[in-house]
Amino acid sequence: MRSGDGDWLTVNLPLAKDGRVDKKGAQPFLLKALWDGIIYYGELVPEKGKHHRIQWDSGPDTFTDLGKVPVEPGRLVRISDSDDPNANWREFVIHEVTRV
Repeated sequence: MRSGDGDWLTVNLPLAKDGRVDKKGAQPFLLKALWDGIIYYGELVPEKGKHHRIQWDSGPDTFTDLGKVPVEPGRLVRISDSDDPNANWREFVIHEVTRV
């Protein structure tokens, strides 16, 4: 996934047939991101409600609709910039989905 300002995420998630996160799949659900010029590593933590949580190796946790919306090329995914669902959100476009 890439944002319009050059940030990106690479995500390893087990997906159900509908493109949403398969919570019963192999864990942890890992992420690597370039965010404001810094590389972060994180883990997607499925939660009930509108958003999942991302726990980063440094910095605050964030919220996302990644996995709440189907994961497919062209789809927008939103990620908050702090541990507050009312924070600013960044949009990322999914460019590629590879099933292994």
